Amino acid sequence: MSGLERWQDAISQNIASSEVSGYKAIGTAMHTQKMPQAEPGKDFATTLGAELVKADLSVNRDKGIYIASDNNMDCAIDGDGYFQIRTADGGTKYTRNGHFQVSKDNVLVNADGETVAGVSGAITLAPGGGSLSFDQNGRVYQGATQIGQLKVVSARNEKALVPINGGFVPSEGTDADMRDIAQPRILQGYFEASNVSPMREMVNMITVERAYEANQKVIQNADTILGNAIQAFSVT
Repeated sequence: MSGLERWQDAISQNIASSEVSGYKAIGTAMHTQKMPQAEPGKDFATTLGAELVKADLSVNRDKGIYIASDNNMDCAIDGDGYFQIRTADGGTKYTRNGHFQVSKDNVLVNADGETVAGVSGAITLAPGGGSLSFDQNGRVYQGATQIGQLKVVSARNEKALVPINGGFVPSEGTDADMRDIAQPRILQGYFEASNVSPMREMVNMITVERAYEANQKVIQNADTILGNAIQAFSVT
């Protein structure tokens, strides 16, 4: 039952994030775990009830479709890689979400106000220096002057990256081995949609509901059989 609950949580997160640019759907793999005997100090019923079916979560890293927008501050990565973001607590996360804007301090930030990393640090605009543009290699221009270049990186160990707050971070104790992409392919005026299929998630939700109901019936039948056995062999 706990495995189904994890699957349900993943489905709910996918549906809730289906409109988030660059979001990658979370998949669930269900598998049984053999338990030939009870764990030390526990009876078999407790061990069996704790975890018979496990749900392993994984990230579907397929690219979403690229959608043209009316905003020249939108950027999409055409190919592999992630934008590097400096979070409010000083940490680093990686994302495919390229909805950028300029903060009140004239710094390039994402939609959450977090600093977008440049190759040489934060990308700062000059007041009154002209409009912002990006070329296909991620170089950032204000008017005709280059003021920086987007830092786009790839992970040699993709499995080490786990989802967090609209992006990814390396899981604790692992090394994603992030590498700079010297010449990324950037599409200005486009954003990458999430790769969530709402129809597939609705089908998955129905599957989970039916599986949950089937498990409940099995448990109820087992309780009924046990109750009848106790009643039949009880001493009056």
